[in-house]
Amino acid sequence: MKLSHLKQIIIYLKKFTKISAIYRVSDTIIKISFDKDDAVYFEMQRSNATMFKCPSYTRSKVYNAPFDVLLAKRFNRANILDVLGLLQALHLRTNKKLQFYSLNLLENIQM
Repeated sequence: MKLSHLKQIIIYLKKFTKISAIYRVSDTIIKISFDKDDAVYFEMQRSNATMFKCPSYTRSKVYNAPFDVLLAKRFNRANILDVLGLLQALHLRTNKKLQFYSLNLLENIQM
C-alpha cells in the first residue's frame, strides 16, 4: 500500500468515534460498522488485501470461531480513541484493552 493511500484512509477513519459492530461476512472479509451507520469492509487475502464500501454485502454464514467471538466481544460498541498510521500499518486504538492493527490491511490482534 502506498503511504499516500494510508494517510487518506486515516483521515477518513478519524471522523468516526465509535465501532458499532464488527464481524466476518465471509471467510476473508470483515465488516466494521461505525457510529454513523457507515460500514467498511476489509478483504484479508494474503497477497491482495483491500478495503471497500458497498451498499450491502450478504453474510455467507454466521461465524462462531474463537476468533470471531473475541473480535465481537472486544470491539462491539468500542469508542475509537485514535487512528494512526505506523510503518504502513493502520492502528485503531479503542477504549477496550485491545487494539486493531492492519499491516498492509492484514489483521493482527494484540492483547
